[in-house]
Amino acid sequence: MSIIGGANHKHFSSDIGQMGGTVSLMLTGALLLGPLFVVLRRWRLPVGSLILVWGVNCVAMAALDWGLPYHAALTGVMVVAVVICDWLLQRAQALAFGPDEASQAPPDWQGLRVFAFVAPALLFGAYFFALLLTEGSRWSIHLLGGAIVLPGVAGWLLSYVAWPPQIPAEVAAEE
Repeated sequence: MSIIGGANHKHFSSDIGQMGGTVSLMLTGALLLGPLFVVLRRWRLPVGSLILVWGVNCVAMAALDWGLPYHAALTGVMVVAVVICDWLLQRAQALAFGPDEASQAPPDWQGLRVFAFVAPALLFGAYFFALLLTEGSRWSIHLLGGAIVLPGVAGWLLSYVAWPPQIPAEVAAEE
């Protein structure tokens, strides 16, 4: 397993490696959120859903290369980030659907759009935090910031695919 942006992993130090690493983080964020959004279009997820799926995935991926010195810190920080993401998802669902699922009011997707940005940014922010604490990075602070924000932007844009805004004619017809 290669660590994106790690100081001891020189293949991510070149310009092409930095672009590839950043794009791979954006794709990973989209792959985490895409299936989640498909499920959220149909159902309201119970507490612990992300912990079960994303948390178990983090632990399983770390178990593949457990002998490396930074995996304990990386796994711990990522699991904490997943727990926070699960809490944020519960808050976003409560804002979108309200306390009563049988409510006839149309859902407000803004909370889920915020979640779509914050979740990948939080996950990869935690990843780089653990990476900087353990082996460091050869990437500049600007590149690290972009590698955290860009997956969030990709998730936010993906939320508009999952929950498109109403067409103005539909809005006028409702009034």
